Amino acid sequence: MPVFQLVTNVPRENIPDGFTERAADIVAEQLGTPRKAAVVMIRHQSIFRDGSDASRIVIRLACVDAFNDHVKNRTYSKAIIDFASKELGVPHDRIVMTMENQSPWEIGIPGGRLLGDRMRDAK
Repeated sequence: MPVFQLVTNVPRENIPDGFTERAADIVAEQLGTPRKAAVVMIRHQSIFRDGSDASRIVIRLACVDAFNDHVKNRTYSKAIIDFASKELGVPHDRIVMTMENQSPWEIGIPGGRLLGDRMRDAK
């Protein structure tokens, strides 16, 4: 279950229609997961960096054990930053992305269970 969180100071009205769906598509494509499993969140807030409040994007991408290969991580980073830059019109040098591995035992699902329980039971 990849979770894509994008924080930006780009005005809401400048976020193109269908952006969240396309973000889910790129995340699913890059990580090899079903689109329906991708969670996309967009948050607007003030961002100040390098002495400027010019348009910026901070992306946090979390997924279960997906970021263990620095070669693949470079590919993910390039594809997703390129996507965000093109879609939102923010220059590449004002976008940063963090990648976070999660354990399936740290993700809660309904019924007091954890994702690890579901994965174990599916075997």
